[in-house]
Amino acid sequence: MRQKKLWGIIVSAALVLGSTLSAAAANTKAHTITIENSRDGHVYEAYQVFSGEWSREGTGESAVNFLSNVDWGSGTDGPALLVELKGDGILGEFFAEADSAAACAEVLEELGKTASGDQLLDRFAELAWKHHGEKTGESTETESPYTIDVSGDGYYLVKDKDPASGTYPEGDAATRYMLQVVGDITVTAKADAPTLEKKILEGSSGGADWAVDANEAGIGDTVRYQLKSAVPQMDGYEKYFFIVHDTLSEGLDFLPESPVVTVGGRPVPASDIEVVTPGLESGCTFEIVFKDFLNKYKEDKGEEIVITYSAVLNEHAKVGTLGNENEACLEYSNNPNITPKGTDRPSEEDGNVTGKTPEDLVLTYVSGIKLTKVDAADTSRKLTGAQFTLTGTSLNKVIISTSFEEKADGTWYKLKDGTYTEEAPGNGKTEDLYESTSVKYGKAVTALRDTGTVTATGIVDENGVLEFRGLGAGTYEIREILAPTGYNLLKDPITVTLAAQIPEEVTAVTEAAAWKYTLEEGKTEEEILENGIPAEQGIAALEAKNERGAVLPASGGTGTAFIYIGGAVLLMAGTLLFFRGRKEREA
Repeated sequence: MRQKKLWGIIVSAALVLGSTLSAAAANTKAHTITIENSRDGHVYEAYQVFSGEWSREGTGESAVNFLSNVDWGSGTDGPALLVELKGDGILGEFFAEADSAAACAEVLEELGKTASGDQLLDRFAELAWKHHGEKTGESTETESPYTIDVSGDGYYLVKDKDPASGTYPEGDAATRYMLQVVGDITVTAKADAPTLEKKILEGSSGGADWAVDANEAGIGDTVRYQLKSAVPQMDGYEKYFFIVHDTLSEGLDFLPESPVVTVGGRPVPASDIEVVTPGLESGCTFEIVFKDFLNKYKEDKGEEIVITYSAVLNEHAKVGTLGNENEACLEYSNNPNITPKGTDRPSEEDGNVTGKTPEDLVLTYVSGIKLTKVDAADTSRKLTGAQFTLTGTSLNKVIISTSFEEKADGTWYKLKDGTYTEEAPGNGKTEDLYESTSVKYGKAVTALRDTGTVTATGIVDENGVLEFRGLGAGTYEIREILAPTGYNLLKDPITVTLAAQIPEEVTAVTEAAAWKYTLEEGKTEEEILENGIPAEQGIAALEAKNERGAVLPASGGTGTAFIYIGGAVLLMAGTLLFFRGRKEREA
């Protein structure tokens, strides 16, 4: 790739030649070049293109700098620069007759007066850099203003020092080459680095949206996102890359057809961007690549760029106090002094020609309900075999369900009370407790995603636990439809209302939400957050207590048996008396 134009700021300078055009004697006057830049961490270098004698007429913004007795600067390869200027496709016609430093200065003075002067001076700076001499000074400050002390009047090229890391700081860009007639002078750098802001859009269909850093939702819900940037200053660039990188956590599914892009409020045609999802080496979920960004938007500096898209929370979403993260950054061209070979993204040959904004993070929080089935008289005894339904304001739920299937290589046995155990017959359990001592079962734990109905059904596991995961804030009704064997069915449903205190500003994935719940009906969100029961680890933990059924005497028991025996004895006694009386009468 070839070195290219780009200098942060050009201050008009008149190069006035001495009448004899004779080379000036070595000039060692001390001067200071001051560069103002809103960003810290830059290092600037100065190189003398022309030497001469400096003078100034006028004051303030109307002052004019003069350089007389012009010659080539310290170490500048003048003859080689002349050859390249004459053969250049852009500048060649203007420098065709130039044969000295003074003649080049005269041409530059005239070019500065033309409508395309900035672009032509950009090109000259590019070629001058290719044939520069020794560095004449370097700034040492870590923040603006930066100063360079140089020795000698002249026409100087000032540039950003190439960073040791090969790329400029995150969110920053290199300054365009600056050409200055020196005396003491102050210039303002025009390096422009775009920013990127990421938000979640909240609001009902048809209503106004509001942008937030975090929200709460249920599994299966669609979360809408917004990215905002602006068209940067692209003077001096021949190509400009503008690529959004977005990374969703495992619990979010990107909807590839959802992105909508506008610039200055105008829709961007789908053909002007590329949404890339598979095989990304950057490790992100998707990229949005703007095509031919420089030519399409160079006249729109400062216009707002807005991207909206959607993702769906899935069954892998984090449940609890920590959120499901989604972060994005913007990759952008950051060195106008280099012309890359890539078309809409850097090629492998281009090296470090782009920078990235800091990652901007948003979080979506999800809760759940953990129901433990216990004996009302002994809550340490967990009950199994119960079934419950969940009905709620969120139509999308994930239920952690446990099931057992007959398997020859299984490790579980079924007991007569309907529960399962991994304890084999003969190991402390009598065989008469087992439904079968030879049939084995395999255990399966599955996350059942229910998005089609308002009611979902789940069965408690061998520990008496049933989890309803992936719930957003709202009110839910849990109803028992099958009680454990030997226990009465719960007559009334359990009503739970969940609420969450969401961080207003998110800076790290460790930002936590505070979930609370209540079993009282009619409570507002504010009341729950103030007086509700804290949901440990973001999960509402409930106990469902069942009472045993009454033990009543059964017909056909021992009492009936005694009646039967007594009747038989009386019958036998009556028979004996009958035959005894008859015998006496016959005698």
